[in-house]
Amino acid sequence: MPTPGSLTIIAGPPGAGKTTVAALIAETATRPTVHLHTDTFYTWIRTGFVLPYLPEAVRQNEVVNAVTAEAARVLKAEDAIRGLRGAFTDLGELEPCAVDSTGQTVEETVPEVRGRMLR
Repeated sequence: MPTPGSLTIIAGPPGAGKTTVAALIAETATRPTVHLHTDTFYTWIRTGFVLPYLPEAVRQNEVVNAVTAEAARVLKAEDAIRGLRGAFTDLGELEPCAVDSTGQTVEETVPEVRGRMLR
């Protein structure tokens, strides 16, 4: 079992189920856990994106891996993860903008979020 503050990397080819496995592990963890989805970092590349499996993507992949590793380094402390959760417990003046999507489907949540955005 990983020790507090440890990092687990799940790797494999596209479509192998890495994201699904990582999400389920994070969702069912017995301690504060963060799932850093590397694909998300790739979607933030707006200019010059190269498919990650191509040889010319080496530098791009190094940057994405470095950003992911730094995010993991910062977040690996349980206090940091608890702090993230705590940041959303009292939203103050932003409370009316919050949507509790517990028990809702994505289809039910999206119109609520859009409605709050218009306020």
